[in-house]
Amino acid sequence: MVVRNLVSNAIKFARSGGLVELTAGLVRIEPADGASPAPMVRVTVRDDGVGMSGAALANLFALDRTISTPGTRGEKAAGIGLYLCRDIVERHGGTLTVESTPGAGTSIHFTLPAAP
Repeated sequence: MVVRNLVSNAIKFARSGGLVELTAGLVRIEPADGASPAPMVRVTVRDDGVGMSGAALANLFALDRTISTPGTRGEKAAGIGLYLCRDIVERHGGTLTVESTPGAGTSIHFTLPAAP
């Protein structure tokens, strides 16, 4: 569900003929408690679309300020999918972060513990 939603969003906000890229790899994350680095899988979904402003990023996960933004071709959006993705990832021991630049696109990264 998480990958499907992130790729769907990337397609929705990419310009016509634009780029949507999905990458995954193994990384080691240093725990804050000083324990040994934990192997994690890091998945990135990147587009070169319209991007988001700093204000939009600041409110991205605030349910009381959820704003539905139509896609570049007028696609409808509920404005809650990314919030749900972050919740699912965190419930499985991972993190989800977003980087975006207006006019240059968005990268969404999430990590999950690697299988032993």
